[in-house]
Amino acid sequence: MKNLITTLFLALAFLSSTISFANVEPSTANLLIEENTFTLNMAEEDNLHFNSVYYCTIVEKVCFKAKAQIDMVQVIDSNDEIVMFLPIGAEVMHLSMDELSSGDYTINIILEGADKVVKTNVSKK
Repeated sequence: MKNLITTLFLALAFLSSTISFANVEPSTANLLIEENTFTLNMAEEDNLHFNSVYYCTIVEKVCFKAKAQIDMVQVIDSNDEIVMFLPIGAEVMHLSMDELSSGDYTINIILEGADKVVKTNVSKK
């Protein structure tokens, strides 16, 4: 009988701890790339569309390796004017920071089959 009571107690304790952890929302962390000349910031939910996003010091470009084909990229400045609009048609895209002047930009990335536009923010110093 003691074994049955102990087993029931342990099962209830496990169940209550599982339920309490199930209601906790995980914290989200943004992807942040900081270099001498720019800062790139992407929300975690947008970063989930990529296998990797990193700055390649050899070619001095930000490399986006997407999980799906990148159809188009749109770069918008702080005045909401389109600075660049490029068709890509590949899963890998390189963004040169040399092509942007100093300021704040939103980069909209349109992925094949995605139901939303993936965004990242860039501040060029």
